[in-house]
Amino acid sequence: RDIHASRHRRGPNIILGIASGGRSIGADALDDLRQYYEIKMESSDEIPDSVTLTRSEAELAQNDPDFFLAMVSGLEEGRGDLRVRFIFDPIHTLAHRITGNVTLAGIRDVEALEYIFKDLDMKPQS
Repeated sequence: RDIHASRHRRGPNIILGIASGGRSIGADALDDLRQYYEIKMESSDEIPDSVTLTRSEAELAQNDPDFFLAMVSGLEEGRGDLRVRFIFDPIHTLAHRITGNVTLAGIRDVEALEYIFKDLDMKPQS
């Protein structure tokens, strides 16, 4: 099977994890517009202000103009709203340190597209 996982819905198709031939795409997701997404998740309701990219993630972010960093927080039940913050071109818009991996900082303050999903009751209805 060429595609590890995909989600089909209205809007762009998202390919997660592995691309054609079992090779890594260097990011967590790729949509049908060939935009790459690196997804970093936090269980608490606070989006962290810094995150570390691996060398391959950083190289893709540096070399591809359509690379997004997607920061997700509020994954733990009862810890507030689910938030997803999309940062376009993070290597060029965030402060960074290179130490083998790349640590990006300033996530909370940089211009980004952010969605907040009000605390949803995820308990099954009886």
